[in-house]
Amino acid sequence: MSSAATVYQILNLIAITCAALAGSIAARRRGLDPVGVLCCACITGLGGGLLRDVLLQHGVPASIADPWNPAAAFAAGAVLCFASPRGVAWRILAPVAEAATIGAWAVTGTEKAATLSIAPSSAVLLGVISAVGGGAIRDVVVLRRVPEVFGGNTLTATCAAASAVVMIIAFRLHHPGAGLAIGTATGGLLYLVARWRHWVLPSAVHLRAETPSEASAASTEPARPAPKPNTPTQLRES
Repeated sequence: MSSAATVYQILNLIAITCAALAGSIAARRRGLDPVGVLCCACITGLGGGLLRDVLLQHGVPASIADPWNPAAAFAAGAVLCFASPRGVAWRILAPVAEAATIGAWAVTGTEKAATLSIAPSSAVLLGVISAVGGGAIRDVVVLRRVPEVFGGNTLTATCAAASAVVMIIAFRLHHPGAGLAIGTATGGLLYLVARWRHWVLPSAVHLRAETPSEASAASTEPARPAPKPNTPTQLRES
């Protein structure tokens, strides 16, 4: 096994484990039971890779073909079933796990797509999908909320795209091992800085949605009487 392949396998397991940890922390904070925590761990840890491999249509998805992948996701979820994500250590671990997930998943997804002779732009897109796909599925299916990647939160897809671009450039220069390492560091550090500085992308349209209470008040407000027309008063003949 070449050095690049070894780095790929290590980063792949790191990405799955860190993604599963981030998903488990979100599940614990929502008060889910152990089954919900394990489901969040597996969906977040394996979802991005499954989406990528289904789109690539190149054999059985690696997320389930390699027994170490689901084992890593399940182990991370099992840890959070018994450990409470509170305290300084967990406040530090959560963003670090998310940063490692974004960087590692983006470069491994891009590298796999590029190895299969996918166009560079499509390889970058698949890298981003690998990085944010699991979290998006978790948010919709389990936590029932708008995916965090869709805006209003710390930059995620942008950081993943930066990692993917670094990876595809290194791959085209025939240095995939360096691209895996540098790309992971680039996306991870960019995410941590964005989280620290509270960087978010601007909204395209600034419209405030009408709340349910406002809609109810508007529907129950009594209609105002129509103004009387300014017509001369007709006098009856006596």
